[in-house]
Amino acid sequence: MKVCLIDRETGPAQMTSAANAGVIAPGFVSPFASPGTPSRVLANLLARDRAFSWSPGAAFAQWRWLGLWLGQCSAQRFEANRAAMLALARYSQQVLQEQARALGLGYRSTDRYWVLFRTAGDWRRAGGLRTSLERFGFSVEACDGKAWLEREPALARANHTPYAVLRVDGDEAGDCRAYVRSLLDSREARGIDLRYGVEVKHIEAPGLEALGESASVPRRSQPGEGVRIELANGESIRAQHCVVSSGPWSAFLLRRFMPRVPLYPVRGFSLTWTLESVERLASAFMDEHYKIALTPLPQASSGESTDRTRPVYRLRAAGMAHLGAADPSSAVHRGTLREAAGTLWRVASTWLGPLAAPVPDAGGPHATAAVTSRTTAAVANFAAAPGRLEPEVWSGARPMLPDGLPLIGPVGPEGLWVNAGHGSTGWAMAAGSAELLAAMLVGGEPLPIDPLPYQPSRWS
Repeated sequence: MKVCLIDRETGPAQMTSAANAGVIAPGFVSPFASPGTPSRVLANLLARDRAFSWSPGAAFAQWRWLGLWLGQCSAQRFEANRAAMLALARYSQQVLQEQARALGLGYRSTDRYWVLFRTAGDWRRAGGLRTSLERFGFSVEACDGKAWLEREPALARANHTPYAVLRVDGDEAGDCRAYVRSLLDSREARGIDLRYGVEVKHIEAPGLEALGESASVPRRSQPGEGVRIELANGESIRAQHCVVSSGPWSAFLLRRFMPRVPLYPVRGFSLTWTLESVERLASAFMDEHYKIALTPLPQASSGESTDRTRPVYRLRAAGMAHLGAADPSSAVHRGTLREAAGTLWRVASTWLGPLAAPVPDAGGPHATAAVTSRTTAAVANFAAAPGRLEPEVWSGARPMLPDGLPLIGPVGPEGLWVNAGHGSTGWAMAAGSAELLAAMLVGGEPLPIDPLPYQPSRWS
């Protein structure tokens, strides 16, 4: 089987995976739609440092998504959706570990991931989570917050003591982007036809035509001809199978085949610092109150100077969610990005001590903002405070369905498939999703897990 990978960017993992939290914690994957979440979200909108923000728009797609999301917030739907997410995340971690081991590739930056509960009230409200983890067979460790801080010398300057922390055995974190790059550079990927910087114009499948960015209607593909992918450079590719895995833009490419699928972008944010420190953060952890994860990462291999007197590592603070497909070049998006960066900085500084603040330099000589024009991801450098190392600010559009489950499987026409919609847990479910789709595509063997919860037809 010959494989061709088409990416409109200049390299792999430059969009939603570019600077995510990197957490792989199957026990903590959970749908955004859950009982009590709507009221908590409304209260959260009034907070200064909020885990969720919203820019109401006139687009019908946004309001339809919200309506369908509310319908998934019942206890019954939440339990079913969470069980399906958990099954996929567990399988995916197994696949990722086996794949990395077989190829001799590394991805893990830490083999410990904790969830911090700031107050006794937060801990009590997490009672259902602890019971659920035990019910699903996870090995759970709970620890007093003060005792946990003493285990982490890198948190010696923390100005808050959590009430309690919780860890699931086997949870980990790593650099998603670095792993994808090394995967595509490996010997196993040498037979793949990699085409970067190429835009898909439209897709044709047997019996039905579809439009990408073309204003004209192409002819229908005939049965037995396979799928035809028309590229913006005028080239045409004929394939027996076509897998669309383009994040939130998957819905655009497949809109003629599944016009009602409620795939919507929910933006996430991160700050990444390069730190010189004798004490490297040993564990990844999430501040449960703000839903912000802090992850230690290796120094980027980008030609940076290593002539330093102290060890260098990267620290990433990631999380939050913004609903509203604002153009990255708009004032609304810039304001949201500034607000998110401020919240990430304040939460990270609570635990790590004073970090370089992401102070936007409005037109100054140190401001180097690079924002894409396709509502994809925004990566911006902000001017650092004097004497501090400069953090990188990132925003990416994460494709999300109201039920929190991805789309994995056939779209309808013969040979056309989709693998998209993983929301904020794409890294935790990516390897398993790909393996499941490959098994469905090839056929002939029992499927590794039940594909029914992820079928695109559930939104037909």
